[in-house]
Amino acid sequence: MEIGVLHAGEPLRFTLKKDRLRETRRREGRYLLRTNLTDTDPSKLWRFSTQRVCVEEAFRSLKGDLAMRPIHHQAERRIEAHIFVAVMAYCLYVTLAQRMKTHAPGLTSRSVLEQMKAMQRLDVRVPTTDGR
Repeated sequence: MEIGVLHAGEPLRFTLKKDRLRETRRREGRYLLRTNLTDTDPSKLWRFSTQRVCVEEAFRSLKGDLAMRPIHHQAERRIEAHIFVAVMAYCLYVTLAQRMKTHAPGLTSRSVLEQMKAMQRLDVRVPTTDGR
């Protein structure tokens, strides 16, 4: 679409580039994947793309909902432990999401975690008269 410059008192004039509109409409609802992989099987490339999206979502969950932030460790065992804790947290997050689908379809992992923030744990020791 081209729009001309308006001058005082001049009516608005425009032209529609039908060939570009037709080309745009032809591509609607389609994805363009750009890759350096030489595999020609489109279904395999699409699977890779959806896996990439899942991995990106996992990192967003770790950063956002699970509040996992980079921590700079020096010792290799601490680095491995940090990664282990992050992966376990994500596994629990995904498991919670799967359970919510079957038991409470309207809830998400994020909403459950928000509700659980209000919970507190309290240990109470009550002495007994018989020494237990």
